[in-house]
Amino acid sequence: MLTLRSLKAFPALVIGATALPAIANLPARAQAAPRFEESPCPFKAEAQVLAQFRCGHVAVPENRALANGRQLKIAVAILASLSPASRPDPIVMLAGGPGLRAIDLAVGSLSRGGLDVLRADRAVILYDQRGTGYSAPAFCPDVQIAVDPLVEARAADPRALRRAALARCGDAMRSMGWDLSQYNSAVSALDLEDLRRALGYQQWNLHGRSYGTRLALHAMRLAPHGIRSAVLDGPLPPNRSSWFNRPADFADALHRLSAACAAQPACNAAYPSVEPTFWQRARELQREPQVVQAMRPDGTPDTLRVTRSLLVGIVYEMQSRALIPIVPMLIHEVRNDTVTQVVSRQLLAQASSTSAMISWGLHYTVNCFEEAPLNTPELQAQLRRAHPTAFELGDVFPQPNMCDGLHAFRAASAHLAPVVSDIPTLIFTGEFDIATHRLNGPFVARALRNSRVVEIPGAGHAESLQHECTRNITRGFVNDPQHAVDTSCLAGIPPLRFITDIRAIR
Repeated sequence: MLTLRSLKAFPALVIGATALPAIANLPARAQAAPRFEESPCPFKAEAQVLAQFRCGHVAVPENRALANGRQLKIAVAILASLSPASRPDPIVMLAGGPGLRAIDLAVGSLSRGGLDVLRADRAVILYDQRGTGYSAPAFCPDVQIAVDPLVEARAADPRALRRAALARCGDAMRSMGWDLSQYNSAVSALDLEDLRRALGYQQWNLHGRSYGTRLALHAMRLAPHGIRSAVLDGPLPPNRSSWFNRPADFADALHRLSAACAAQPACNAAYPSVEPTFWQRARELQREPQVVQAMRPDGTPDTLRVTRSLLVGIVYEMQSRALIPIVPMLIHEVRNDTVTQVVSRQLLAQASSTSAMISWGLHYTVNCFEEAPLNTPELQAQLRRAHPTAFELGDVFPQPNMCDGLHAFRAASAHLAPVVSDIPTLIFTGEFDIATHRLNGPFVARALRNSRVVEIPGAGHAESLQHECTRNITRGFVNDPQHAVDTSCLAGIPPLRFITDIRAIR
């Protein structure tokens, strides 16, 4: 999942001279077959929740090129099916980020029924990617502090704060002997294959969300024989940069959101010209940031310095159907203290909470490896020609050098190639998604010869499990991946209605 912290933290990177050897050239496993070792669940939960899980770990090599190298414990939690006649091919959940604590997130969603549709017919496998959650190694706790949005909001130079924290992270990991070349999507895809073998499944189904879709695509390339089907919710292709397309994707989503507001009489009357007003407000805040009185998440009084960067970050953060309707109000009334307090404080509190669920050291280690090589001069020139206004936000969107001190490893071309596959694949996109733009669906589907793309109207980022319609589409597809997908229920999703009264969100 990509969030407010991710927006300000997605720097462009100068491609280093040191490159990781091609993943495709790694030797076959010399180690013994992987084994699942059962152990008590590492998370705290009520007895009735724990009773639904079987937990343990699988040991995998940190570097598969070394016959007797270091082993990593990958945490696994198996969530039982709700069906007494569970099907033999489970669903494995691939979390976003990279670096989200998949197990803890899933446990937290159980009370809301968030996984019920997936476990209706089969078990659900949850695991934490190497370097995050309950899986080794633990990456750099001080980075967690540096990327907290409430900390960054008070920093004189947030980028310098983050860059210094990442440099310390790289030094600390190397001093402990960790090999940072081995923390990327392709290596994690091989971990995933080891998990499947250790758990004894002939095949399983992948369900990736946001960054988890990129991990799924690497698994489809490197270990296709064990994959029965794949669901990509908010696709992130390995050959299209999330970092460097961000200005263009932001500008496009803003343009279409402005048009959607104009099409609703109440929104158009209250907030005409959303798109040009945004750019005007951004320029004003660049010249003179706004200071408003606000409240901390714990209820204590505080002040909030609203900068152009924060405005962009808040708009970016409104990546759900519940928050998108507020965007026109925020843009037009960003200098209204009441509106700014209510919206920005709520989102910053949410951002801080989400930030704590991500291993930021792992997040940057993966992204520095995979995103930097995509930042070509040709891409930059193309995007500047197509979206010159968006590039006014050069100090907000991806910039070079953030990860210079973390590591110098960069992905080879084979790692960044399109994934070609015949595996049945269902792709969900959101109409107003910025983080994984709606065009990513058709883009990745070009090489997936047995795929179908479903755009969710009015949706933001990776929302397929938030709607009954798309949950049912998912269940039908996984149960019969070769059958045509029935999307007729999409017409029944209520249209997006923009909010024009602050009392509706207070």
